Order: sequence, then structure tokens, then C-alpha cells
Amino acid sequence: MEFEHKHKQVIPQKCPVCEVSQEDLKSMPVGHSEDRMIMHVQCTKCNSAIMVFITQNDVGMMTFGVMVDVHDTEAGEMFSQNPINDDDVINVHRYLQKEGTNIHDFVEQQ
Repeated sequence: MEFEHKHKQVIPQKCPVCEVSQEDLKSMPVGHSEDRMIMHVQCTKCNSAIMVFITQNDVGMMTFGVMVDVHDTEAGEMFSQNPINDDDVINVHRYLQKEGTNIHDFVEQQ
């Protein structure tokens, strides 16, 4: 689809941290559907990274970026996983009950 080929147009013109030009930014699509795409963009100079979320509809293209601390391979793995469903939440709840702990204590131990 034409949308996939337009993703280069939404990559930032410069690094938001060190302000080097777009030529020093490495981008990789990590997820997409017919009208949506997620790009991981990393600066080759300062190694800062952003995730750019792109949506296209009848009105045009909308984008927003978020600073992240993950590499492109981690981002790809994250977006290729199945979403959490009700059963997953119930299973975690049952596990925590069985172990006699709460979610706050469990997370702090990790």
C-alpha cells in the first residue's frame, strides 16, 4: 500500500536530543497494518531513540513520537507479541493469590 512507502516522510528532521540531521537517524518499521505504522528511530550519534506512531485516515496522516529506551530489535519483539487478554490477567491474579503476595510486592522483587 502507498501508506507503507510514505513512512520516510514522517521521520524527524533531526534528533530531538543532539539535533543531528535526519541522515544520522536510523529507522525501522516495527509494526504495521493497512492504515497504521510504528517506527523505531534511533540516532547513530547519541543513541537516543523514539517510537513514531503513524495513522492515516481520510483527512490525512497523524503522527506522534515518544522517547524510549529500547533498541529496534526489542521494539520489534514487543509489538509482535499477542495482546494481554482477560485470561492472562486472571492467571496472574490466581498466581499471586497462590503465592500470598500482591502485585506491588511482586513487581518490586523483579
